[in-house]
Amino acid sequence: GDCELDDRRYELRRGGVPHHLEPQVFEVLAYLVRHRDRVVTKTELLDQIWGSRFVTDSALTSRLKAARRAVGDSGRAQQVIATVHGRGYRFLAPVDEHAEAVPTGAAPAGAVPPPPVGRDAELERLAGLRDLAAEGRRQLVFVTGEPGIGKTTLVEAFAEAAGREVGAAVARGQCLEHRGPPEPYLPVFDALTRLCRGEGERVVAALSRLAPTWLVQMPALVGPGDREPLERRALGGTRERMLREAAEALSAVAADRLLVVLLEDLHWADPSTVDLVDWLARSDAPARLLVVGTYRPSEALAAGHPVDGAAAALRLRGLAHELRLAELDLPAVAAVLGRRLPGAEVPEELARLVHGRTDGVPLFVTQLAQAWTDAGVLRPAAGRWALAGPPDGAGAGIPDDLRRLL
Repeated sequence: GDCELDDRRYELRRGGVPHHLEPQVFEVLAYLVRHRDRVVTKTELLDQIWGSRFVTDSALTSRLKAARRAVGDSGRAQQVIATVHGRGYRFLAPVDEHAEAVPTGAAPAGAVPPPPVGRDAELERLAGLRDLAAEGRRQLVFVTGEPGIGKTTLVEAFAEAAGREVGAAVARGQCLEHRGPPEPYLPVFDALTRLCRGEGERVVAALSRLAPTWLVQMPALVGPGDREPLERRALGGTRERMLREAAEALSAVAADRLLVVLLEDLHWADPSTVDLVDWLARSDAPARLLVVGTYRPSEALAAGHPVDGAAAALRLRGLAHELRLAELDLPAVAAVLGRRLPGAEVPEELARLVHGRTDGVPLFVTQLAQAWTDAGVLRPAAGRWALAGPPDGAGAGIPDDLRRLL
């Protein structure tokens, strides 16, 4: 139809207008398009998009719903993405493939994405902490702020640059919101599993030598002949032993190479993970280790979560730093709109209107611009983006996705 999926620019366009998609929604849609000749099972999609990270079926369902909505489909119509009950999903719509030449001056495939808008000072401070850690002076920094402020965007841009510029090993772990008791150390297991993909035998060897109680719970990394002796060595595993082993193993991995550990959404972390972060910060043993944790202070405080108190205690002792992200100013909002609305000029009055509606929260800025373009009330005309009528008349309310988030 009028949809173009550009996997070089990582972009979906409808009628030539860019349509913002969350990364996992794009990946789900792109995977189904690439494999449209067959049914793709639910397990395959989970493995391809989330890898070893555990997610519930509802996560995949929500991404499929968003992908359908993005291309004008629905679960009722299923004209583009069909559910094959008991088997998986199938992409049905006709597809024409075009190999597009890279224009002169355009970024080539695999090019580094631009840094987040309005966060130069924060990136510079993170780079300074990275340099201290590279000298063997371990560092811990908490990146804080409310939903939509850009914590994940900032730390991922920093980690990508660290891996590219200084060759750091990067381990990313994601905390998940739980309805029941959280699994101990879940984000740390997530980070170690991802780290083993990149560092392979080096990390597995460190875990085998120093943290058998951890490695025994990661069966995909253990050979058949090694499992029985590893289980014997892991007997008597306690919470305190796991805490000590993890700290020693991470320090060993960071002995001769910078290791950046990202732990996102610590306001959902289990207490054991918070204890490990605290232990890593308090250790005086030299290590080329930088731990970056993100969390929402208001949510942690409201829930009585231990991470806020632990972070405050560490900062008072000079063992941790905090980067509290503020809202974007008017020029930064204009820059965000310029990225989200390419192909025409973003006038100052539009940037000022969006800034007033969103208070400069990056997620709100992009969601509002997307809602207005989807509704057709914001469109390019005479080389400038303009509203096709008073914003209070249409498309000016809170977008549905954003309302659900709030």
